[in-house]
Amino acid sequence: MRKWQFFFGLAFVFLFVTACRQDDGVHQNIDQTINFYFQDTNGNDLIIPNDPTGYASRITFIDDLSITGNTAVSGITPGVDDAKKNYMQYIAGATRQGQPDSTATSKTYISQILINYNKVTNDTKVMAQDTLNIVYSWTPSLFNVSSISVNKKVVFNGSSGQQKNVTITKQ
Repeated sequence: MRKWQFFFGLAFVFLFVTACRQDDGVHQNIDQTINFYFQDTNGNDLIIPNDPTGYASRITFIDDLSITGNTAVSGITPGVDDAKKNYMQYIAGATRQGQPDSTATSKTYISQILINYNKVTNDTKVMAQDTLNIVYSWTPSLFNVSSISVNKKVVFNGSSGQQKNVTITKQ
C-alpha cells in the first residue's frame, strides 16, 4: 500500500511543478481587424440594414485563393461606429498564402478576396466587382496586416496598432 501512496505522491509533485512553471514572457500580438465602409460618390452609406435599395445583405466576400473555388469568406460581421456609420468587419477567414521571401523569423502572407455586389430584381445599380489584397507580416512577437489594396490601389500601408478602416466608394 505504501508503494502506491509514494507513486501517487511523486506523480502529484511532478504535475504540480510542471503546471506551475513560469511563463517565458514571449507572447505574439495579433493585429488583423479591418473595417470596410461602403459608400456612394456622395458619401452616403450603402450598407444600411433593412434598406431595400441598399447593399447590406447583398455584398459577398469570396476567397480567391481557396482551393475549392468560390468559397465565401467567413468571419465578416456588420457593425456601426461611433459616428453611426455602418461597416463590415473582417478579422480572419480567407486563405493566407505564404510568400517565398519568408524566413524562420519573418514571414509574409497574402489573402485575395473578391467583393461582389449582388443585384435584386428591377435593380438599376450595376456595381463592378472589387479585388482586395491583404498582406500580413509575421514575426514571433507580432502577426499583423501590413498593407491593404483595393483594385491594385494601396489604401492602407501602416504599422501595428493603427486602425484599419477601408472606404470603398461605388457609383
